[in-house]
Amino acid sequence: MGAGPDGRDPAIDAALRVLDEVAAGDDPQAQIEAAQHVHDVLQGRLSGVSGA
Repeated sequence: MGAGPDGRDPAIDAALRVLDEVAAGDDPQAQIEAAQHVHDVLQGRLSGVSGA
């Protein structure tokens, strides 16, 4: 999966959306997990770029 027609990556947008939602809550573990997921998605995209 990559960027859509608008140049945005739907997987990154979805991960950031979840992080925004969780950040408003009071569950630190959920916040850590959401941040880790964003990191994993970004790392996956970057390794795809650097491996090209």
